[in-house]
Amino acid sequence: MGGLIRGRAQRLLVGGEALVRHGGNQTTLVGGALPGEEIRFHPSGRHRGAARGRLAHVDTPAAERITPRCPVAGECGGCALLHLHPAEHGRLQREWIEEHYRRALPPGRRAEPLPGAPDRPRSRCRRRLRWHLESTQGRFLLGFHAVRSRKVVDAAGCITADPLLAGLHPRILHALERGALPPFTTLTATRLEDGIHLLLDGCAHIDEGDPPFTEQATLPLQWWRRGDDGGLRPWGRPVHTFHDMLPSCRGGSIALEIGPDDFIQSDAEANRAMIRWIIEQAGPARHIVDLFCGAGNCSLPLARPGRTIVGADADAASVARAERNARRIDAGARYRTVDLLRPFDPAPFAGADLLLLDPPRKGARRVVAMIQRLLPKRVIMIHCDPASGGRDATLLAEAGWRMEGLFSLEMFSWSGRVETISLWRHPGPERRSA
Repeated sequence: MGGLIRGRAQRLLVGGEALVRHGGNQTTLVGGALPGEEIRFHPSGRHRGAARGRLAHVDTPAAERITPRCPVAGECGGCALLHLHPAEHGRLQREWIEEHYRRALPPGRRAEPLPGAPDRPRSRCRRRLRWHLESTQGRFLLGFHAVRSRKVVDAAGCITADPLLAGLHPRILHALERGALPPFTTLTATRLEDGIHLLLDGCAHIDEGDPPFTEQATLPLQWWRRGDDGGLRPWGRPVHTFHDMLPSCRGGSIALEIGPDDFIQSDAEANRAMIRWIIEQAGPARHIVDLFCGAGNCSLPLARPGRTIVGADADAASVARAERNARRIDAGARYRTVDLLRPFDPAPFAGADLLLLDPPRKGARRVVAMIQRLLPKRVIMIHCDPASGGRDATLLAEAGWRMEGLFSLEMFSWSGRVETISLWRHPGPERRSA
């Protein structure tokens, strides 16, 4: 690591690093700094084409700086903005969104907080954790990867973890130490309404006996192991199924079965707020298409008599789960396995009153490029990366769709990331009454 360099932080980028100017026109990305601060940092090389530095000292702290409550803040790669006052996160996220969506923004349109949703980072809200394991001379360390490193940082004091998941951490370590749990590379814990999935990766062998423990604070646990073929094998009998509770357009809630590897939004409260907003936007729509559907998170809450739903996703297990969920709640919904990141036939998904897009981080470029063949009346796009979201939004605007709303959602508390939701309408003549 090089000697100390003095610089001034200019602005925060998506991901939480500050752009620091020094030595005239040189710039370096430094985590832990805030705009306006005079800092000292060590250069730490280049990563993804940009010079990086490690913060050594803040000489002139910003008014928005707070003392992080996490004991490994700045070291753990899970959270990037624990040092920024909670009241500032929403404003910062909307600045990011407007910057990346600027080519698609109509005059006068600004990013807003999603109505009815959290607009500040919260503690104890993360319901899926991916722990990594390190073992040295019989000693185990269970935690998250460090910043830009494969090194494991102890996660025992994580302030974002759901309390029941946080409570599993010492129990898992104890089971490893006494030999009741074989070593693994990663463990993915998913807390749902009626139970917790625990999925082991990189676990060479599991005996046919029982797992080390099967309950956490009265909630049942279902252990799983990923085999060499990528398939999931349950550990322990009987095999439990667990569910997510979501608002329904018919009133009350619906229970959707979620598997150990299915996509879920990381913050249950923020997800429910998003679903309520989608229900409101759907209005009287009769035909809804849900691409990148997962297990049906966005579309099954919209199911009601007289409304058809068609969805697709590349993950066959999630599609099968969506089909089972649809049958269980008696929804007029059909789901199919389609890789939407590769060429596909758009015909089964054309002519929707409402098209829902919730793609992975790389976005929905191929779907948006087919928008003139899909021809939905309205579109709701949900993106976890403002860069890919802004790219998709620009393509949609260039194709003639008009943005009617742009919203931020605090889905990834303290992380330096933001969920972006955009609402679009085709300006052409109505093809059918909604």
